[in-house]
Order: sequence, then C-alpha cells, then structure tokens
Amino acid sequence: MKARIRRWLRGPETRTTRSEVVLVLGMTLLAFSLSSMFNLYEWFTTQTRHLEAWQIDELPVALLAFSLGSVWLIARRARALTVEIVRRQQMAQALQESETHYRALVEGSIQGIYIHCDGMVLFANQPLARIFGYNSPDALVGQELWQLVALHERARLEGYHHRHRQGDTAPSRYEWQGWRQDGTLIWLASLVSYLPWDGQAALLTTVVDITERKWQEQVQQQIAYELHDGIAQLLVSAQQHLETFHDLQQDQAILVQPHLDLGLDRLQQAIVETRRLMARLRPAPLETLGLIAAVQQYLEELQQEAGWEVECHIETGCLHLPSEWETALFRIIQEAVTNARKHANTPRLCVELKINGVLGHTVSVVIRDWGTGFQPEHALSSGQHLGLLGMRERARMLGGTCTIESRPTQGTIVCVQIPLPPGQGG
Repeated sequence: MKARIRRWLRGPETRTTRSEVVLVLGMTLLAFSLSSMFNLYEWFTTQTRHLEAWQIDELPVALLAFSLGSVWLIARRARALTVEIVRRQQMAQALQESETHYRALVEGSIQGIYIHCDGMVLFANQPLARIFGYNSPDALVGQELWQLVALHERARLEGYHHRHRQGDTAPSRYEWQGWRQDGTLIWLASLVSYLPWDGQAALLTTVVDITERKWQEQVQQQIAYELHDGIAQLLVSAQQHLETFHDLQQDQAILVQPHLDLGLDRLQQAIVETRRLMARLRPAPLETLGLIAAVQQYLEELQQEAGWEVECHIETGCLHLPSEWETALFRIIQEAVTNARKHANTPRLCVELKINGVLGHTVSVVIRDWGTGFQPEHALSSGQHLGLLGMRERARMLGGTCTIESRPTQGTIVCVQIPLPPGQGG
C-alpha cells in the first residue's frame, strides 16, 4: 500500500499544480495587504498578547493565512488520495472478477483452446489437454506445437500460421489430424484468430475433436463403395440374365433356364448384401434386445446365411452397460466378423464376450478366425483399412484398447479390453 501511495503521489493526476501554489501564495499576500489596510495586526495582537514580545508586525497574520491555505491544500490532496485509492481498489476487484469469469469460461468450454507463437504453446486450457490425452495443460505450455500435429499436416499448418502472422489471407477454419499422447491419430477442427500476447503477434486457436464424425463419414463412404461395387453389380448382372431369358424364352427354351437361375441367384445375393449393409447402418436388434441377445442373434443369422461354424461364448452375468457402450461393442464385433467374412476365406469363427476381474473389472471381447490371415502393421499403416482403424478408435473412446494379432496362413485374433464404468462388474 505504501508503494502504491508513493506511485500515486508521483503521478501527474495527484501532483500539486502550479495554479494551486499560486492560489496559496495569493491568499497569503492578500492577507498581508488586508492586515496593513485595516490594522488587523492590532486586533490580532490584542487577541494574542503573548506574541508582543516577538515584535513582528503583520507576519503572524501572513503566517496564519499561509497555514490555513496549506491545511486546505493538504485536506484537498488527502480527499483526492482517498478517492483515487477507492477507485483503484474497485478497478482491481473488477479486474479480478473479470479474470475469474474468463477462467471459468475458458476452462468450462467443451472446446480446446491454445495460444501459440512461432510454434511454441503459450497457453492451453484443460479441455485441450483432455483432447490430446494429457492430465494437465501445464504439460503443453512451453512445448512445441508441432508435437501435437501429424507429420503429413505440419507443412500445411505452418503455411497457414505464417500467413496469419504476416496479415495475409489464410483459412481461419480448417480440419487437420493430430497425435494424442498415446500415439493415436485424431481428427480436429480449428478456428484461428489473431491475438496480441505480451507484445507478440500470437494466434488464438480453438479445437474440437471430430474424430467420431470423420469415422462416420468414412464408414458411410465405404458403404457407398460397397453398394456400388457389390449390390449394384449384382442387380445389373441379374437384369442382364433376365433380359437374356426374355429374349430366348420363345426360340431357345433349352438355353433359357441357366439365365433364369443365374438372375434369381444374383437377386438373392443382392437381397442378402442389402440386409447386411442395413444392419451395419442401424443395429436394430441392439435397441430391442440388448447387447448379449443382439450378438447371439447376429451370429445365428451369420451361421444360417453363410453356413459357417460359429462358436459363441458369453460370460457376463447381469451386465448392464450404457447404450453408447453397447453400440460400440456391437459395432466392433460386427466389423471384425465382416472382415473375416470378406477376407479370411474360412468357414470357422469364434466370438467370446466376458467379464475379466483379473484385469481390474474389464469387459473382454475376442473374435478369432482360422483363415488366411494378413499383416496388421501394413494394413493399419496404409490408412485404407477403415474397419481396422474404426475398431481401435471405438475402443479408445471408451478408454480401452483393441489389438489385432495375425500372420499369413495363421488366422486372425481381434482382442478388445475395455474398463467397465463405475458400478459395473463389481
């Protein structure tokens, strides 16, 4: 407080002005003149006899006037000082409240927010740390921004940031891929704006995790390809055979039957494929039967349609999971079975779903086939096998893991371990 008062006294708004000094001196001279004109000294000395021994003409009156003026000036300065201190205290309180509101707004946002300059993170909030898998934003502040950005995205984002700092035209909204702390690749959407920060030209960036949306878009694109390459071709082939049947039925009855049989077979395949794709889009049994019954029904239908030997082992007790958990687990099983059906070239499949208390109350899903197998590392690094990436991403979003073990000619094992939510599996 003393230092604040010293700064205030040195400040131009509280410094005694020249006009105020002139006013005090003028009052002193006026008192001196009036004392001479109206014999104020005699009256004053009468009232103050003890001053006669000093024999000082009009000086006591002048000193009195000067003292009164000084007291007035000091009182005025003290009052101004009090008002200024109150004003400064109110400003400090308002600033503190504003900072509290700002922190509540930034930390309570569902969006990640960070400020960076020349590739260095200057500020980060808790949602940003959560998106990238860190416990605290302090682990990001002072670090290089590029550790969060996928390698193939760095050149593009560096170009954007450089153009923003130079004031050139650059996209303020864009999507990019980043790395979580555990090495998982995620999709993000960002909005960038300019911000002065400690005298530097910095960039304020908000981040939203759109990984799930991207996976949905890619799954829809994959289904569209399957519709085009699978069902559409089956329907065209059936149409051609039926048209040939129509042309030949009157003149060449012997050649008609094979085309009719092929046309009907293609239509039947198209119906089966359509049902499979519809099930991938909307797992209706899951909504009405629950996870366990839906998985059992799905595998029974697979056994009937494909003629496979399907083993199903379920040991979950009275397990009740949130709907989003059941959907994710069902999708993982569905994707693993679909991959085996399309690529494994085997009629044998085994699905296990159980609670594993040894691993800390986790739900364990294992899908195994004895087919041709493949090399998971090559498939995942290529980025073209969306089903494999989708299974891993769904498990990660539930806080679990998805591992794929396979070798050529040795079959494939998909193993998913997901910690149960509180209150489950106890």
